[in-house]
Amino acid sequence: MWKWTQINHLKLIILDCESLNQKYIDFPYQHLLGVDVLKIESLDIDKNIDLDALIANFLIMAQCQSYEAIVISGDMTWLKKVMSYRIGTLFVGHLQQKDLKYMPDFVVDSIDSLVDVLSEKDKGYSGEVLTFENKKGSLLSCQTEIVSDDGKKYLTELYFGGRYYPEKHQYLLDDALSYMILKFKHEYVDIIDIFFDEAIMDIRKKEKIDTLTYIPPKPQDIEKKRFQRFLSLKLERNAQDGLMLKDFLSCQCDFSQKGNDLAERRKTVKGVFRVNGDVKGKNIILIDDVFSSGSTMIEAMKTLYEAGANKVIALAIAVSQMTESPFAYQKLVCSYCQEPMELMYYRKTHKLLFGCPHYYSHPDQKSMMSLRLGIFCLKKRNRLYDGSYDMMNREDC
Repeated sequence: MWKWTQINHLKLIILDCESLNQKYIDFPYQHLLGVDVLKIESLDIDKNIDLDALIANFLIMAQCQSYEAIVISGDMTWLKKVMSYRIGTLFVGHLQQKDLKYMPDFVVDSIDSLVDVLSEKDKGYSGEVLTFENKKGSLLSCQTEIVSDDGKKYLTELYFGGRYYPEKHQYLLDDALSYMILKFKHEYVDIIDIFFDEAIMDIRKKEKIDTLTYIPPKPQDIEKKRFQRFLSLKLERNAQDGLMLKDFLSCQCDFSQKGNDLAERRKTVKGVFRVNGDVKGKNIILIDDVFSSGSTMIEAMKTLYEAGANKVIALAIAVSQMTESPFAYQKLVCSYCQEPMELMYYRKTHKLLFGCPHYYSHPDQKSMMSLRLGIFCLKKRNRLYDGSYDMMNREDC
């Protein structure tokens, strides 16, 4: 999904010409009449370019706001720089694992897929779309190479449903998927179950899958009887076909990755998993909630391959993101008690809403906002939307 952009109000497209095939450069001129197009040459990001001034000049020239603009580029280095300025980003090409921590709003690999994005036929990453709109989106995929201890190499796929912003990250304020993932660490969340069920079905359309497994809990999690989130999943559509999660992996020792760099993370998880049961010749989907550095997931995949698995495909709800913005959010404020309104999970309806810490004790539900209304009001308050939104009453904001 577009993090900032209102695509139906698109006024400006910035094209990074040196990184794009000519057909992508020509497309906006031929099919997006009424939208300003600015062509730029590839910028040397190692030089001290004033990106603030550059983007501000682009917006002034087009007489538009940042939420009315997008950048299209085939250069992830350039897009990473742009992402923090609340402008929509669209990458042309195939995302590599090293770029996952700066996922753009959309990734396309053809003119047809670009058309689907700009016409809103493609709503975005499946986890984000499902959580926000309860509609179907698309999985992001990339390839990675697994190398076993004996040097054998396995080329395999990684699939993801969107972007995850950790606790205390400023984008968590309005990110429904991240909030649901945080809840899933402590309790069953139906929307997460639906995501995994649909994502596995989508992968099965491309690959023959024999079984499913998951990243196992650590010994201390079992000892302290912490919530076993993956065991709570029902995966109803796959279960009807006899495909259910199995505990093929166990974790042999406790470990922490907090504060570790990539090399330390790989060293920490080396050899921590053991295979239970026979996986020889099987095609397996391995699931986890969040893909951070990838060291844990890749070590688990390597363990399965070394035990004889034919193919291991990774599936995570989201990838942990590093993108930050120099602009601070202004929070919504409750009209009753003037306390900040936060995104929260309403257990009675199993839905996300915006409310203050005391919303349940206020005399009526005007101190609560639906997810859609709250995000609209939050972005309007921060001047990321204009005043028009036909589904909302402006007085509610």
